[in-house]
Parts: sequence; structure tokens; C-alpha cells
Amino acid sequence: MMRLWIYLKWNSLSFKVLVIFVWLGLGSSPLFEVTKRLQTHTMKLPIVLILLISATCFGQKRLEGTYDSEKKIFNLPNGNIVKDFRHGLAVYSDYRTDLKGLIDTSGLIKMKPRYYEIEGFGGGLSKVTMKAEPWELSYGFIDTLGNEILPPIYTDADNWFDRSMRFAEVLVVAKDGKYGFFDYKGKELAPLKYQSIWNFQEGLVRVYLNGKAGYVNLDGKEIIPAIYEEAHDFSFGMSLVKKDGKYGWLDTKGLTVIPFKYEWAMNFIGEWAKVKLDGKMTYIDRKGNTKLASEFDGIGYYRDGLAWARKDNKWGFIDSLGTIVIPLIYTKTGNFENGRAWVWKDTKWGHIDAKGNVTTPIMYESASDFGRAYNGDSLFASVKLNGKSGKVGIHGNLAIPCEYSGIDHFSMGMAKVKKQVGEKYKFGFVNYKGEEIIPCIYDNAERFKENRKVALVSKDGFWGLINQKGKEVTPIKFNSIYDKEDGTYQVRIGADQYILDENGKRVEK
Repeated sequence: MMRLWIYLKWNSLSFKVLVIFVWLGLGSSPLFEVTKRLQTHTMKLPIVLILLISATCFGQKRLEGTYDSEKKIFNLPNGNIVKDFRHGLAVYSDYRTDLKGLIDTSGLIKMKPRYYEIEGFGGGLSKVTMKAEPWELSYGFIDTLGNEILPPIYTDADNWFDRSMRFAEVLVVAKDGKYGFFDYKGKELAPLKYQSIWNFQEGLVRVYLNGKAGYVNLDGKEIIPAIYEEAHDFSFGMSLVKKDGKYGWLDTKGLTVIPFKYEWAMNFIGEWAKVKLDGKMTYIDRKGNTKLASEFDGIGYYRDGLAWARKDNKWGFIDSLGTIVIPLIYTKTGNFENGRAWVWKDTKWGHIDAKGNVTTPIMYESASDFGRAYNGDSLFASVKLNGKSGKVGIHGNLAIPCEYSGIDHFSMGMAKVKKQVGEKYKFGFVNYKGEEIIPCIYDNAERFKENRKVALVSKDGFWGLINQKGKEVTPIKFNSIYDKEDGTYQVRIGADQYILDENGKRVEK
């Protein structure tokens, strides 16, 4: 038992130092005796130094593997990887305890596993999670040395990807439903008393207290009292708020810059904000001046120089002066995208250009916006006719016939399509010309991802890889396939798992 106790305690640095001093005979000596005894142990000093260095380093383990500096991943012998290195550190798992720790790029364990989760470092800090009960989590923050900046005692906390850490360098946390924030050293700035804390913008953050909104600064000082029924983030020195049922705008000192008189309002986009006054919709500038003389029941935002407008349940388009340039004759319209807008008239759909010319015949059961394909070289919109989907080109030509139950976006020049074959749905792929390059014979399929030469397909419960010509790169025999970030594929067949490249070649056992 004594040997076991000594073995377990050896990982304690203070215990190691104590053992060394006892060995020297210094463990119980007064200070004036220490110097004397050190003089008599001159020959032991080199050994002492070696033991002290060993005491410091002993117990620090290193994971076996190699670091790929180009991909910033640490490759483990079992084929798994440790990724997302930041500040030279990454999170690794102890699969025996399901706890997380930290390693550096050499594989050296910098912090032994002790947290349920550790997020990627941002700004030199990481949010950590502890798990007390199966459904009870608590949060805190550590630095790159593993020191706890905030202990994991909070029921909610931002991470680096939230606006508080990225743009304000504060840590927003909550306990018992009350929010506050701390600085990066763990100093409390705003006490935990708010119902919620939102985005930091222009030195102020929106907070809610007792159901009302206000603003505090980065030091936690309340600059604008929490008296508003609704509030938005600051932009260009102004914020939209609601008080006593009316909307207006404040500056960063809490002074009213646009009066509280609007029944409804949306925040500024560019130099204009959409508002409702006396039941009519219009735009105002940042001084509160009205932009449109005409009165509309509804208006949209400007795209390609035009905005939709509605009056007496008829839709059309106006220019920047409020002049009607496309007559209000439609049941409904969309916004202009890439010089086209969908329109709905008398239960039928089509597209028009910015001059009001019909480009896609108004004959379809539905029509979508025009949007660029994933690889950015073509423009298509989905349409539906007789319950089947197809795609039209920018000039209204039927590029893909309406004979499919569903059509995906284009990616790598191919679009996945779904077709009913007998009583089942099958998947295949078409090109820009509507040619079914890969026939609809698969039970399931995933799209060709950007910069990937193959796609995942399945038949009868098994998976395989095909290229863009429909040729099988691998037999369709795997129980599962997962595409990895490095461009390879992890496959499983029975209990056997291994890695394939895009050519179907096995690259690892």
C-alpha cells in the first residue's frame, strides 16, 4: 500500500520536491541549517537539479501521432484526427471517460481531460462545459494555459462566435435565468440581473430588465434606461425603439432623433427605413423626412432600383422616387433578383424583367426567384406545371422539363432530381441542358459537393460512390459512407472500417 501511495502521489510536484528535500536531510531543518547542509551536499546538487526537472516533467504525457501543419490537424495512429488548432492548441478526447483536454501541435498534453466539452479558442479563451446530471450542464471559461477565468457554474454562456466575445471582448453568462457580463480577466462588469443581453453595437448593448429594453455600455453602466417596449441594435448612431405603442429613433445618448409617431417601422437599410403612418406605408430618411409622395398599402425594399408596391390588393413596382414604373396589376410579386422578379396573376406564375416585359410565360403553378447556381456560371429558377417540377433559364426557356417530383440546386454542373418510378421515388442527376446524365435509379443520393468528383448514392440499403458520368467508382456495398474534410471517405462494411480516396482506392486500413 505504501508503494501504491507513493506512486500515486508522485504526480504532485509539491510531493516530489518534499521527497527530494527529505533525501537531502532538509525536510525539517531551520533556515540557517539549510545553507549549511547544502554545503555538505555539494556532490548531490547536480542530482537534485535532475530530480527537480524530472519532477516537473514526469507525468506529462504525449499523444502518439503527427501534426500536419498545412491542414492543421494531428493524425492519430487509429486513423482519427484532432483538428481546429488555435493558439497552437486543440481539444482531444479521453474516450474512456468522455472528458476533454488540450494538446499542442507536438501532441504534448497541456491540460488533462476534465471538461465535458471545450470549444475552440477565440481571443485566447475557450468556453468549457461541465456535466452534473444527464440533462444539466454548466459553463465557464479557461485560458490557453488551462486556468479557469470563470468557473463552470453558469447555466448559459456565449462563445467566441457570438457577438459579445468577438466584438466586445466580454463574457456574457447567466445563472438562475439572470444575465450579466465579465471582462477577459474574470472581473464583473455588469451584474447578473438582466433577463437577456443582446448584441454589442457602437459601444452599447441592448438589455431587458423587468420586460423592458434599455442599453448599457461596455463597463456595465446603464446609459439608456430600460423603459422601452421594443428595441433594436444601434446602427450609424441610431436605434429603433418602441414606447407607448409608437415607434421612433434614439441616439447613443438616449435623445430622440426621430419622433415617436409611427404605428409600425423597420430599421434602416442604407439611408431609408420603411414606416407606417396613418395606415399608409412609406420611407423616411435618417432625419425623418418622407421619401414617397404616393400612398401605398405596402411597399418592399429596393432591388435592382425597384421595389414592389401594393395598393387595393394589386401589386406592381415603383422606382426610387415612388413613381409607378410597372403597373399594379398582379396578385402578388417577389423582389427583383438578377434582373428578374416572379409574378403571380390569376392563379398563374411567371417572370418579368425591370421594364415589365414578361420573360417567363405566366402559365406555371409556381415559380421561384432566379439565383446563381453553386458554381456561379448559370441562372435558373424552379417552376412547376401539372404538379411536376422543372427549371427555366434567364430568358424563360424551359431548360429542364417539368417531369420531376423534386429538383435540387445545381452544384458542380449537376442537379439532383427525384422521379416517381412505379410506386417508389428514385434519384438521378441532370446537367444544365436538362439531359439526364445519371438516370433515376438510386434509392437515395447526395449532391456533388463543391470540388468533389464523386457523389454518394444508395441502392437496397447499401452505399457507394459514382462519378459525374454515372460510373460506379466503388461497388454499392457499404453499410455507410462519410465524406471527410480532407477529401477522403470513411466507409464501413460490416465490422470493417477504412478510408477511400475519390478514386475508390483504399488508402488506410
